[in-house]
Amino acid sequence: MIVDSDRSMVSASRGPEQRVDATPGAASSSAQASSPSQPPTQPSVVGESWYASYVMRGYTPGHSSVHRPIGECSETVQDVTCTTRTNDTPISSLQPRDKPGLSDLPRPELVDALIKAYFDRFHTFCPILDRKAFFASLHDGTASVTLLRSVLFVASLHCDLEVLHRMGQSTRLDANHKLFTDASASFDMDGDSSRVDMILSSYLLHYWFGNPTAYRDCHWWIAAAIRSAQCTGYHRSTANSQMPSDQRSRWKRIWWCLYVRDRQIAISTGTPMVINDMDYDVEELVVEDLSDEPRETAQYIVAQVKLNKAAKKIFDLVENSLLYWTPEHFPMIYVSALFSAMMALAVDGNTAVPKGDQIFGKIRRGLLALKQFEPVYNLARWIRNFFMDIIKRSEQEGRAHEQERAASPHVEPSEGSIHPEEVTHSLSVIHGDPASYTTPGIGLEDTTFMIDSEDAAGFWPDYMANGLYLLGLATIGAAGSFSTIDWSRSTLFNYFSVDDTRSMEDIRKIVPHARRTRSSTQSLESTGKIDHDTSPANIQAACKEFAALLGPENVSTDQADLITHSGSDYQSYAWTEETAVCSHVIVYPETTEQVSELMKVCSRRQIPVTPYSGGTSIEGQYIPHFQGICVDFSRMSRIVELNKDDLDCVVQPGIGWMDLNEELAPHGLFFPPDPGPGAMIGGMVGTGCSGTNAAAYGTMKDWVLSLTVVLADGTVIKTRQRARKSSAGYDLTRTFIGSEGTLGLVTEATLKLAVKPPCEAVAVCTFPSLRDAASAVRDVLSAGIQVAAVEILDEVQMKSINDSALTTIKWKEEPTLFFKFSGSDDFIVQHLAKQVGGITQQNRSTAYTFASDENERNELWSARKNALWSMIAMKKSPTDKVWTTDVAVPMSRLPDIIEFAKADIEKSGLLGSIVGHVGDGNFHTLLLFPEDKRHVAEDIVHRMVDKAIEMKGTATGEHGVGLVKRDYLEKELGKETVDAMRSMKNAFDPMCILNCDKVIRMQAAS
Repeated sequence: MIVDSDRSMVSASRGPEQRVDATPGAASSSAQASSPSQPPTQPSVVGESWYASYVMRGYTPGHSSVHRPIGECSETVQDVTCTTRTNDTPISSLQPRDKPGLSDLPRPELVDALIKAYFDRFHTFCPILDRKAFFASLHDGTASVTLLRSVLFVASLHCDLEVLHRMGQSTRLDANHKLFTDASASFDMDGDSSRVDMILSSYLLHYWFGNPTAYRDCHWWIAAAIRSAQCTGYHRSTANSQMPSDQRSRWKRIWWCLYVRDRQIAISTGTPMVINDMDYDVEELVVEDLSDEPRETAQYIVAQVKLNKAAKKIFDLVENSLLYWTPEHFPMIYVSALFSAMMALAVDGNTAVPKGDQIFGKIRRGLLALKQFEPVYNLARWIRNFFMDIIKRSEQEGRAHEQERAASPHVEPSEGSIHPEEVTHSLSVIHGDPASYTTPGIGLEDTTFMIDSEDAAGFWPDYMANGLYLLGLATIGAAGSFSTIDWSRSTLFNYFSVDDTRSMEDIRKIVPHARRTRSSTQSLESTGKIDHDTSPANIQAACKEFAALLGPENVSTDQADLITHSGSDYQSYAWTEETAVCSHVIVYPETTEQVSELMKVCSRRQIPVTPYSGGTSIEGQYIPHFQGICVDFSRMSRIVELNKDDLDCVVQPGIGWMDLNEELAPHGLFFPPDPGPGAMIGGMVGTGCSGTNAAAYGTMKDWVLSLTVVLADGTVIKTRQRARKSSAGYDLTRTFIGSEGTLGLVTEATLKLAVKPPCEAVAVCTFPSLRDAASAVRDVLSAGIQVAAVEILDEVQMKSINDSALTTIKWKEEPTLFFKFSGSDDFIVQHLAKQVGGITQQNRSTAYTFASDENERNELWSARKNALWSMIAMKKSPTDKVWTTDVAVPMSRLPDIIEFAKADIEKSGLLGSIVGHVGDGNFHTLLLFPEDKRHVAEDIVHRMVDKAIEMKGTATGEHGVGLVKRDYLEKELGKETVDAMRSMKNAFDPMCILNCDKVIRMQAAS
């Protein structure tokens, strides 16, 4: 388990109690999976494998247990669901909502869903709460407000995202933060709740990890719960107490749940336990103490206690053994096992006769290990000599291969390239000194096993990254680069030992320049095979390097993290948690230098990289379909520099545009691009986004002065200085904007800022038809009226906003325009609003509402900001999908394409709405559909894009291309233009490790 101590404890907060896959209907799906006619389901995750395996061993197929098997500890637990209540009484109706402190709770049905999620998905694995007592207190109105809020907070960690969206929260983190803040505030002000309720609340609140640097972090809350329990006497025996048996069981339940969690945190984070093992004498927890829980849950928590009590002894024994470990204590049986492993590696392959150099490359690590133990075991020396003899006998065969390589048409030398015989003058063939293999010990004179990975980084292929060998310099010189060599022809290459007197810089000098192609473009057919190395061994070795570079707390392989970074159910790319393709590891860099070092490792090891910044893109931009690593920029969220006089700032990619504007507001400044909530600057640069302010302020391309970018090989470049205009060289800034992380990773952005207008107003105008509304927009802009923003929502969207109750206003369910006006003088703003009102009236508007007061403005504009979430709330089934996409056309064609799209959606039978930033000819469709109707939604999108391109428009105005819209580019721009883009991609990223196959295809579609 990877622990993130900077966030208190990410993986601990997603420990054994948390179930990642909480798909509704899991119980039925798991029952179907047991049928012979159904394929086995993909298991989801709950807790650490060592922990879960302890209680899962006795599972019998067909047994209807809540807890599922994990096989040989390499699989995980799946479909953990149980029934919370057997009656039909709504949970939320049991607690009076007029009770002080409860008025701001979510809507009753959402409270129902949250409490149900708590008991279905959390309580099953951590029954610290007395279920009957909790519901009884809800029923009679005596429930602790603090405890109820704490339960809702923990539920938000586990419930379906749809519940949180219906609460008006855009992300799970936002919902967690709000509910935690409410519960924490209630905790601070609570003078009425019992001590046991406060202990339980403190325990539940320790699952918050959003403020890792706060004084009251995860460790504070769990320590507070434990200390309060100790002050109450929970750690003492109740054998001679007069308290009722049910109360004794409740005390034991609370104490041992606290103990288990304290032990888990201590083991996971390497911190001391709060509880002293010598300072409690409470009786052991037994199944009968949890008689009100399902038997599986009772057995599970009892087994947890036993395992965690034994864990300390086990870890102490291992730790003490390691303190005194030396090669002399290494059992000989492991030498024999090493021999068997090396034999398996040596004979593994498709060739009838293994090549000596191939064997050497496979077993080199084993030879290094054997050399360590030669002073102790003669067997180790004998095994090493055995393999060296095999390699030596293949020397003659190796020379024959070299001759074949020299004669091969694949290595026809270009001008200035060197010949194989010239290379061997400066490099000694690895088989040429048999004595070096038989000399025990590692001395400076023995260069066979010299390792210098620092010098080699970024130059050698991944399996030779330690500087031991040079792979066919003559062949590489002729071929141009590692990526263009025909790797399948192993006979073209030979391995050499690097002369330790020659520096890596000297070796680089003798490698000739790549042969230049005669074509300015690169077609898909001429693109070489993508050759990534995502083997477990390579990924594991890379993870060790990542941990050394960033610290283990900034490297995560937690399954919940991997799934979160693999996609979302509101993007257009088909994705579910069950079918998600995940990265192998998530890394969280904090500086440009760290990103550079990460890319050097990935380049050397040929590991694909997917950048992640906010995760709000919707065209599949951060789907890691080649797996590899995901670089999450959320911890690079600083404002590096603010230049108020120059109206610019330098920021890291992980800061959100809303957070940035909060920091700028006291200075009277703001950053105009305003895409969806949660978007971060890195992703905004990557997609070239815009937002509602695009009509007046333009898109992201208009507000970026300069970028700091890390290229695929780790090189760091800066595209420009801070001057407002420059004609110095190619405009690399705009090259990287909209490239979606395929050309480089943006680590800093210098942004232009605008002065916030002192006067603003908002107007809402309704129309009998979408064509009338679109025509009104066209006429307003044609009249030269400067509006700050103009948005369109059709009648379907307005109805969904009303039905979702995400705003306090009851809207007319007609096509609606939302105008925003701004200026330096209130008279000018009022005059603009009147002019627009007159034009809309000429286009048959049915109502025109105007507001300049800030609260009224915000209320009117709230309908536009809640468009997506209100549509999601219209789902008829939790498995329904939302597809939001966009196109843009010249302003004169806007009414035509909106009318076309609207008619097509109505004809399809799907529920869909029209939303858009029509001030610049850009609009969106939001389609709601069950998965079996995805093809219908795809057809709608295809026809809309085709129509936009036919009207001289574009397939995407602001969402970007990603995976979904790649195949429209040739139709919009032409094959030659796309081939030119592919040539650019190959120049910046020759191994195609940066967000490979996004924007443009780099391999043929399967």
